[in-house]
This record gives sequence, structure tokens and C-alpha cells, in this order.
Amino acid sequence: MPTAIDQLHNTSPVHPFYLTNHQYSQSLRQCFVKWHLTHLKTAPSLNDVYAGLSAHGFWHGLNLSSNHLFQTLQSRLLSKYTLNPKEQYSIHSLDSFELVTSWLLLQSQTDVFSGVYQYLGDPSLVLHESYLFLRRRCTPGEQVQTSGFWHRDAMGTRLKVFICLDNVEGTTGTSVVGHPYLDPVTHQWEMVRASNASYSDPVMQHLSSDIESFNPNTVIQKAGTILVLDTNTIHRGEYQSICDSTSQPTHRSRALVVLSLIAHDAYKLYSIINKKPHAHNHISVPPSLFKTIPLASPPFFAEPQTK
Repeated sequence: MPTAIDQLHNTSPVHPFYLTNHQYSQSLRQCFVKWHLTHLKTAPSLNDVYAGLSAHGFWHGLNLSSNHLFQTLQSRLLSKYTLNPKEQYSIHSLDSFELVTSWLLLQSQTDVFSGVYQYLGDPSLVLHESYLFLRRRCTPGEQVQTSGFWHRDAMGTRLKVFICLDNVEGTTGTSVVGHPYLDPVTHQWEMVRASNASYSDPVMQHLSSDIESFNPNTVIQKAGTILVLDTNTIHRGEYQSICDSTSQPTHRSRALVVLSLIAHDAYKLYSIINKKPHAHNHISVPPSLFKTIPLASPPFFAEPQTK
């Protein structure tokens, strides 16, 4: 019996310009489900991170504010980058030091690290994105970036790890419908945001009403917390202003370090379906990093050796 979310994915007639090949989509979904179940460890340990991801598609917790690695990353990135008030957001690739520090920080949180590996179910998972994401709230009537609308990142099974660096009053957050939908094909309703970048658009309002009936969870991160999200869950960034038309929201931005992890085989397949399965340009790193961090190539590549 199909669930309400299955019906949304497969029958939502919200926009005629994008038609999903459902037979192709369902075949791939069955392939990914079978692969995922085959690669999972047969006796998962009692791990809150794994349990949260399995039940809801996300996990949120920790307080790393006193952690030396976190403090190093926080101090370096918040002093290095600021958001121009005229910009809604900016993305900055991590340099080698920031990448290593982020990875060591994640690795030092043993429950998170083991839960991520256990959930992805593949010892050959790869890191294919690492960047700083700065984002502020929108002013009234401002056009919204597409990640502010309900969507999935249709990549098979992939996890995004959000490490929050700062506390900002009235900050942005992330809302999640806790039901991972394992399918690497983008569905018809997900394409609406590509052409309707306004919360007030009737189609977007109708779609939002449908999805909000699933009672999404909203996570507002504080500095030092980690959110781990299966990007197959329906989710969106909460960027709408909480002020009315006569006041202005804060222009301070939320700062997140984002690490994206995916099983190597799933990444190879998604690279065929979508030519650029990462958020930033190619990044050169010292060759030694490939021995310490499971970096995907592309987008990472080894710096040329100097004689």
C-alpha cells in the first residue's frame, strides 16, 4: 500500500514541464534499496545517531563549544569570511587545514562517526563536498534561493553533516519531513522550485501545504551542534523573515561547515545521472590527504608535485 509520501512523489501534478520516467525511477529505487540493505551491518549497535537516521532521516545533537578542534575551526572561518548584506548566501571551499580540522572533529565524535558509517553501510564511502555555508534570512518580498523550498537532494543514500559555528538571534534553520525516500531520480514536484522562486506563488503554496501536512521537524542549530541529514528526506532551509514589512531582519548570517558523505558506488552512479554531483569547483589538495581522508575525485584532485 503506497504511503502518502509515495503518492506525492509519483502522482503530484504540480507542474507540466518536467516529467519523471516512473518506471526508470522505481527500478533505480529498488536497486538502491537492495544495495543499501545488503551493505548495512547485520547487527547494528545501539547508537543514537544511527537510530535517529534510520527512524527519521536526521539526527541533531552535541555541544562542541569547548572542543579545541571546533574552537580552531570557528575562530579561523568566522574571522576569514563575512556575508555581504546584499547577498543572501555564499559558499566557500575549505582549504586543506580547514578540511583536515573538520574531518578530525567529525572523527573525534565517535558516536556520530560510527553512526554515519553504519547508516551508509559501505566502508568505501567518500567525502565529496566540504565547504562553509553562510546564509541570512530573507527580507520581505525578496526572491528566495531554491534551497529554501521543499526538495530532496536525489543522490541515492547520502548524508550531509552540518557543523554550526555561531549563535545568531533569529537565525535560519532546517526543516525535515522524517521519511527518507531512496531514489536517485528527481521527481516532478521537486522541479517546481527551479522556476517558482517565491513563497507567495500559488503553486508553491499548494505544494507547501501538502508537505506541511506531514508535520515536518524544524531544527535551529546553536554553535557547536551537529545536524546529520539524509538528503533523501524532504527538507528545506528556513530563510523566511520573521519580521513584518515595517521592520528589518538581522543581516548577520548563520555559518555552517558542510561535509557531504556518500557510498563510493552510489556516487559513481549519481555522477552518470548528473554531471556535477558537488556544490563547488574542483579543489586541489596535497596528495597526502587522499591517504587520511576518503576524498572523492572529482571534485578533489592532488596538487602537482614540485621538483
